[in-house]
Amino acid sequence: MNELVNEKLDELFESLNDCKEIKELKELKSQIYQNEKLKVLLEEYRNSSNQYDAKVIDMKRKIIEDPMILRYHSLENELYYSILEVNQKLEKLFNKKRCRDANN
Repeated sequence: MNELVNEKLDELFESLNDCKEIKELKELKSQIYQNEKLKVLLEEYRNSSNQYDAKVIDMKRKIIEDPMILRYHSLENELYYSILEVNQKLEKLFNKKRCRDANN
């Protein structure tokens, strides 16, 4: 059974790597790191000491509202929900309880 599960997981990973959304996610990540405007904003935001300062709030808003960042987070959320679904199915398949559940 374990061999079959490992084989299917390998197929799943291959499928994920071939998925257009994953490719887009990787491309967006690269573009975000190369975007000088975002780099400056992120660096200034990281170095800010008062997160409630109007300038810092404006920087955060600019970062969050950037179209690349918005799309990246949207794809990232889709990926996380897919991973959660896979984990739940694996949990049911193996009928294993987490540590916090095992004590009950």
